[in-house]
Amino acid sequence: SGCGSNSFNNLIHSGAGTIQLLTNGIDINGSFTNSAGIFDCMNLSISIAGNWTNSATFTSNTGIVTFDAAAAQTISGSTTWNNLTIDNTAADPGDAADVEPSSAQTVTGLLYIKDGQWTPYNGDSYKYVSIEVAGIIKPASGSIISVSGDWTNWGTFTNNSGTVNFSSSSTQEITDTAAWGGLQVSGSNVNLNCTASATSVTVNSGGVLYTNLYDLTAGSGGISVSGTLDASPHVVMSDDFNNGSVDSNIWRTANALYSGSLVQESAGVLKAISTASNSGFIYSKYPYRVKNAIYKIRVAQISLDGGFKISKTYGTSNWPQWDIYSEPNAYNMQLTTGGVVTVDKVKGGSRTNPASSPALTAPYWLRMRTTDSKIYFEYSTDDSTWNGIYNETWDINTAITDLYYVFITSYDTPTTGQGWFDDFSIAFQGTRSAITDSGNFTVNSGGIVNNSTASITVGGNWANSGTFTRGTGTVTFDSASPSTITGSTTFYNLSCVTPGKALTFEAGSVQTIEAGATWNFKGNEVGL
Repeated sequence: SGCGSNSFNNLIHSGAGTIQLLTNGIDINGSFTNSAGIFDCMNLSISIAGNWTNSATFTSNTGIVTFDAAAAQTISGSTTWNNLTIDNTAADPGDAADVEPSSAQTVTGLLYIKDGQWTPYNGDSYKYVSIEVAGIIKPASGSIISVSGDWTNWGTFTNNSGTVNFSSSSTQEITDTAAWGGLQVSGSNVNLNCTASATSVTVNSGGVLYTNLYDLTAGSGGISVSGTLDASPHVVMSDDFNNGSVDSNIWRTANALYSGSLVQESAGVLKAISTASNSGFIYSKYPYRVKNAIYKIRVAQISLDGGFKISKTYGTSNWPQWDIYSEPNAYNMQLTTGGVVTVDKVKGGSRTNPASSPALTAPYWLRMRTTDSKIYFEYSTDDSTWNGIYNETWDINTAITDLYYVFITSYDTPTTGQGWFDDFSIAFQGTRSAITDSGNFTVNSGGIVNNSTASITVGGNWANSGTFTRGTGTVTFDSASPSTITGSTTFYNLSCVTPGKALTFEAGSVQTIEAGATWNFKGNEVGL
């Protein structure tokens, strides 16, 4: 057991026994070797500036291991990490100055790329992945890695002809506009939070990929669906607050920068309460799209107050988060006792109150609804008929195309603030997304494609032996190469207008164009 000095040059554990870190994390300025027995972090942290070699048992529990050199670092042997942080400050991060394992690694918590390049090995498995602005992930060429949690990238992801498989039975969120190599979905609830492009897109049996009305582009590897590809409007996040406690998979509460959080779930209601020493708020764990979206919540108790707002940023100071001033740019619907709802706007730190609702006398719903360029503030007493309070062309200093956090808060008077809420949801609506496939589009037996309004462009062949729900979208065959349609499909609009392109239908198959829709093959050869 170790409880003395926490700084080492090189650290070697070669005995058959167990070493445990009891009270302090350790800082290794050289290399770490664990060749026998057990090395147990006991939930403490390790920083290492050299190489890591593990051929025995390493137990991280809930600890964090951080690679923090300013030059190349290597990892030998397979290790199961809890949280793994790459904070390598090499002046020119890349293949010659990266953190690189020589065998498969497992991260059961968060893989956090703060700075420098991480080079995944074939067979790596991670739960959560977060890449900061200075971070880089570039897998070894052709590697297949598995992710069972969310993937968020604000930095650099270079696919290097590799494949990322999203594999969880729980909800997974993908926020990454970088080009994937192979994008593979085995998980049952995988959501795009932004546009996505890949060399190939594969939805395996049991897998479900929701595009959430974002554009999806596949290269020459095409799109193959054995599970479900859903391009229809979709509720991307919801909470009925019946968990008994705040769901940490969806929300964050006040952190150590604040004096404490007083938010609770009771009898199916979220209660946000602020006092002189506690912050009454929660905010979403991840940012979401605002453009063409509906953010909706039910107010469960009109005699109280509170509010909900959207902001691209969240506070990092001690200023109380329940106050809309804590964010420089935000939209807010503020409740006051007596059932009046006030629209609050902060633009560049300046707050205005452009409108208020009439006094409402029963529990009611509020929503912020957006189009391509406008935001609407509305209320309803039955979640069916909506009444406008105020609308305007988007007018804060962050763009409607950005991603935003949502906050549910108490009122901005800390000694009296209290709000009771229920049934929150975010849904995308109203936009016509695009699925662009330069290769073959294949719906395998058992596969399902829900098209809704999406336009689908195919450069290769179309093969359908599963279920294609046509919606009101258009399927267009593009590229000069011949294309073949096999299997029977009901289309809404079907188009092929590339000059000289040959389109061949499989003998015995039945293609149906919905009544009132279009069939456009102008100037092309069609084989029946």
